Amino acid sequence: MTDQQFTSYQYSIIRYFHDAETQEFLNIGVALFAPEFNYFRTDITPLFRRISDTFFNANTDQYRSYVYRLLRRFDRLSREIEKNEVDMFEPQHVDIEPLMRKYIRRDSSFQYSIPASGISPATYRDLDDTFDHLFATYVEKYIKKREKETRDESVVWRKVYRPKIEKIDSNILDNLKPVTIQTPVDALEYELSWKNGKWHLILPISFDLLLPASLTNKAYRTLGRNVQLNGSREISRLYMLIGEPLNKDKNVMRSYSKSIDILTSNGVDYNYDRKLIFEDAAGDFASYLHSEMQQIE
Repeated sequence: MTDQQFTSYQYSIIRYFHDAETQEFLNIGVALFAPEFNYFRTDITPLFRRISDTFFNANTDQYRSYVYRLLRRFDRLSREIEKNEVDMFEPQHVDIEPLMRKYIRRDSSFQYSIPASGISPATYRDLDDTFDHLFATYVEKYIKKREKETRDESVVWRKVYRPKIEKIDSNILDNLKPVTIQTPVDALEYELSWKNGKWHLILPISFDLLLPASLTNKAYRTLGRNVQLNGSREISRLYMLIGEPLNKDKNVMRSYSKSIDILTSNGVDYNYDRKLIFEDAAGDFASYLHSEMQQIE
């Protein structure tokens, strides 16, 4: 006989409906809510290849942009629930439904399933393990191995840099907002920024790619974007959060080194500061952000 305690939870599967008429969908995420622990966690895969393989005319940029927006909103909601700052439940009826309805509509391309329930050992670690199991069962196992072998910008942010920031002060994340910077050529969108006089922009960049040529191509694209950003006088600093290659093949690492040289090249007279942050400095960057947030006017 065991004295182990258990807690109940509810979960819902987040789905992508490409065509409302055919009602064909793919599972892309999971949300789990354990009221007793003020625990609410959501994750949605930004990996797009399975969707583009299934729906030939799906838009990669629109999908990823909306996923990042949803993740940011659900992350903020999760922190509010943890602090018991949410008042959206009916008396005696605390469940996951109003949490999902807050940002996902039943008639949109992103929808959620009818909630199901279960029980878990009553610790945060066990709830995390339960969430990871659900995500692996309903989402991750359908992602092709080749796609899972790389990390995109969302993964680099969520798995490397954001946890360090949350460890120091999760309120920092509430101060990071999306912004659109208008330049003479185009409007550039940044999901993470704050303003103190001028804009400070955070740009995660993943070089965890399979093909060496892909690394330098991404570096040149980023360089072009940085040069375009130079057309705005509203920028104070751009922080490029680097996701390093997990594949240490010599050709990949040679291209990675060249990519960093491209990003740090000084052939342009920039009117804003550029800073590259590497994974081993993620904790220092989090401490720096904490200090910067204290100085916001």
